Amino acid sequence: MENLPDIDGFTVQHLPIVTAYAQKIGVVEIINTLVPTQMEIDAGTIILGMVLDTLTGRNPLYRLNKYFENQDTQLLLGKKIDPLKFSDYTVGRVLDRIHDYGAMKVFSQISLQALKQFNIDRSHLSFDTTSVSVHGD
Repeated sequence: MENLPDIDGFTVQHLPIVTAYAQKIGVVEIINTLVPTQMEIDAGTIILGMVLDTLTGRNPLYRLNKYFENQDTQLLLGKKIDPLKFSDYTVGRVLDRIHDYGAMKVFSQISLQALKQFNIDRSHLSFDTTSVSVHGD
């Protein structure tokens, strides 16, 4: 019997579609430009990993590395990544940096790029950034 290579099988469900949209918008690149890091794994990839994890049923952040043990990171993130790089320490550092920069600023840049990329009519859009307070009986 000849030696056959080991083949890993992964259940990816809808995640490659989500990844394709994220790539088309440039989510990882936008985040990396706005929130640069010098870590072994870039902030954009961490956030994309968190989005993918969330869209599969949401594991706690401290288990993101466990989630990626059973995922094809080459397919979903564009590069083969050791799941241990998704440690809770790394995720926390990325979230801290995004908080310091301004999560709404990051969201706004990604949203604007999505609007441009998909040529969405913006003539009737409203983005209310004010606080709403209601007082009375």
